[in-house]
Amino acid sequence: METQPNWLIRHINLITTAVALYPWLLLILVLWDNQRHHQNGYAALGAAVAVLFLLAVSSGINLLISSLVIFIARSSSSPLASGAAARFFAMNSISLLWLGLLAIWP
Repeated sequence: METQPNWLIRHINLITTAVALYPWLLLILVLWDNQRHHQNGYAALGAAVAVLFLLAVSSGINLLISSLVIFIARSSSSPLASGAAARFFAMNSISLLWLGLLAIWP
């Protein structure tokens, strides 16, 4: 008799998509709001710092969430479909932006 996979395994693609996209959505909303309300001087600097802070926080949160999801999925009784590494990198797509910024920074 084959066991039914748990909730996490059944919805792993939906979880991966949600975790991969929410930081980008937050970043787009912050940039869109900043574009609608033009700022000068210290306000513009504060907005830039807020965007960088949002990137740092969402990158760290995604690392924790993706590590937890992959660990739980790998240790569950039902087998996880192949591609755990691809799901991990998809969920941490916001971190790839950091690597890109570090690569081009002088």
